Amino acid sequence: MARRKKRCGFSKKQARLHTSEAMARREEIIGRNPWGGYNHSSLGGEFMRMGSVDFAIAEFEKAVAINPWESQFKMNLARAYIQKGGLEKARQSLAAIFKKQPNLAEGLFVQALLYEAQGQPPQAMRYYMRCIEAGANDSIRKQAPENMMALRRNPNNDKPTDTGG
Repeated sequence: MARRKKRCGFSKKQARLHTSEAMARREEIIGRNPWGGYNHSSLGGEFMRMGSVDFAIAEFEKAVAINPWESQFKMNLARAYIQKGGLEKARQSLAAIFKKQPNLAEGLFVQALLYEAQGQPPQAMRYYMRCIEAGANDSIRKQAPENMMALRRNPNNDKPTDTGG
């Protein structure tokens, strides 16, 4: 008696259409999908709110892979990397944003957060000011001055930070 192969849940035609080559060809024909990746970005945001930074990074990376044209996904990814301590990866994500949109207010805010995480308060202050001047949205317009005040109040800003662990 011949054994039947286990099916993957797809018909033969569906299985052929779900290969990486077929999906790449489909995207080539259809073009970029401006709505792609939003579900992963939303899920990543929920993971960030819950404190699961590793899961958030995974979801934000999926969102960027699906829709690399959306700068918000890259900013979310950079914030998650900053939260985790992956400052070089955060810098790379922000560089991709600034290449196309050098004065994006939200990007400037995340760049200030990166400088703050690196222990460089003068640069962080400069980017918070640029963020405010660029016309940030309401939440960032409120948060940037609060972060600036916190930097001014911190007596250790002139001292190098200890990055050893």
